[in-house]
Amino acid sequence: MEERLGNLSGELQALRAHSRTLAGSLQRVAERLCRELYDKHAGHRCSPCPDTWWWQGARCYKFSGDSRSWQGCQSYCEAENATMLKIDTQDVLVSAGSS
Repeated sequence: MEERLGNLSGELQALRAHSRTLAGSLQRVAERLCRELYDKHAGHRCSPCPDTWWWQGARCYKFSGDSRSWQGCQSYCEAENATMLKIDTQDVLVSAGSS
């Protein structure tokens, strides 16, 4: 039973890593498509990001107003196939929030 649990845990980690790889590949393809649309059609508004996210400088960002612990944030980001961004200054926060 313990061996099976270890195997399943390893399988889960491998699948998560593969999912992140595929999501990264999809993101790069979407970014290239958006850049081509911008270049060919002036004023085209394209975003390779999910609906509640915004695209800024070749990356997708999402602000969450929820209060979570650091570990809770890491779990949330992992579930969203994302990584946390630590904002060190109020200027960066204001700049990012106004985009």
